Parts: sequence; structure tokens; C-alpha cells
Amino acid sequence: MRGIREAGWWRWPLWSWRNLVVTVLTAAVLVAGLGRLTAGPEAVATDARSGQPLGTASGDPPPSPPPTPSSASATPSTTPTPPESPENLAMAFVGRWARPDADVEEWRASCQTMSTLRFASILDAASSAAVPASRVVGDTEVLERSEASAQVRVPTDGGAVLVALKRTPAGWRVDGIEPEELNAALASRS
Repeated sequence: MRGIREAGWWRWPLWSWRNLVVTVLTAAVLVAGLGRLTAGPEAVATDARSGQPLGTASGDPPPSPPPTPSSASATPSTTPTPPESPENLAMAFVGRWARPDADVEEWRASCQTMSTLRFASILDAASSAAVPASRVVGDTEVLERSEASAQVRVPTDGGAVLVALKRTPAGWRVDGIEPEELNAALASRS
């Protein structure tokens, strides 16, 4: 013990490998503990098996982390988010819809992610084989637009289609699609 007092306590870790390991581990524990204390409420450890935050009851909802701009672009999502404008949504929807050779279940699921609940239920009875187009061939044209709804014309290789859109709490969603010729024929009758 005489050596610690005379040589200084800072030399003790260098006396042996065991002392060095004990010092490094102690420093790591202190740094980790200090990091947890200063991290704030957004850093919550979760249980790897259940995904629940550690130290909370299973009935409590887990806190949601704040969104970060880099996290949305860094991790690919299984369900892409629909475009914000009705024109972009109509173009994206018709791109997914105009696939007559697609697997019916995959086609429905892909189209329903961009649809209102009403139109998604209609798509449950539809088939990709009945789609008369296979691709979009031009730019969209907004025919009508208000704060709550829009109608967009999208040209395809099977003729132009009119896409009806509604604004929902989740953003713009497709509420219907019909061939332009059908709409023109109905308008000429009236």
C-alpha cells in the first residue's frame, strides 16, 4: 500500500494487466451510466423479445421516438408512402393499377395502400386481368381540384383514365378510376 501513496494513484492501473482491465471496465461503466443520465427521455431501452420499453408494464403504450429526417430515407419501408399531390398520387396509382399480368393478391394490396376505404373494398372484387392498360404513356392533367377532392386524367396505352381522389386525414387517396370514354359517353347522354 505504501507504493500507491508514494507513486500516485494514477500509476496503479499500470502495475498489472488485472489492474488495467479493472480500470478500463470501471471507466466504461461510469461513461455508460453518465450517458444514460444525460440522454433524456427519448432514449428508452427496449426488450429485444417483446419490443416493450424496459421498466414499463406490458399494458402501457411504448413511447414513440421523434421522427428524424434521415431515418425515413435510410431504412426502406415495406409500404411506400403515397405522394403528396393529387397529380403524383394519380400517376403512381395508375402505374400500380395498369399491370394486367400481376398476381391478383399482390395487385390488390399494392393498389389498396393508396385507396380510400370505400374504393379499397371495391378493389376486393376486382382483378388485375380486367385492366385494359399496361403502362402510363404521358403526363397527368388535373381536371377538377378543391381542398377535399380532385379528378385527374392519366393517359395509358389502353386509353386515358380518370382518377377520382379525396383528401383524408392520412392525405390524398384514390376514390375511384374509370375510362375516359365511359365518362364522355355518360356526359353526352345527359
